Amino acid sequence: MANKYTVHAGHAAKGHLFTGASGYCEESVEDRLIKDDIIKYLKLDGNLVADCTVDSGLSASNIISKIKKKINAESNVKANISVHLNACKKSAKDGKVKGVECLVYPGDGIATNLGNAICKSVASLGFTNRGVKERSDLGVLKGISNYGSNVLVEC
Repeated sequence: MANKYTVHAGHAAKGHLFTGASGYCEESVEDRLIKDDIIKYLKLDGNLVADCTVDSGLSASNIISKIKKKINAESNVKANISVHLNACKKSAKDGKVKGVECLVYPGDGIATNLGNAICKSVASLGFTNRGVKERSDLGVLKGISNYGSNVLVEC
């Protein structure tokens, strides 16, 4: 039996307000490309996938609310995957400004396992594995009622 996932690119689309990080690259462009590939490969593996991306909103919190509404409209979901790109600082603790980390709600062992697998897979491409971190303050990780585990991937 196929698993079902929701996947969305974080923030608004390019040309709108609240687009996320910019500078080295445009988060609102790159996260959508990554999201599209995730959806493609999940489907090729026989999974069902709902794209819950939102392109515009009145505020950052309004966009999160719209995303959560789309996610919560889906049922029987294994995991909800949120795609983002971290704004990196030159003063990164390990001296490296590239890497992947996954943010999960505290105590969700399934999300932690999925996050570790994602980090390991992306790190195999030559990126720094920044690991899984628990966060209880992120709106897209809480208030989801479709029973799927929530993973925010900072590519």
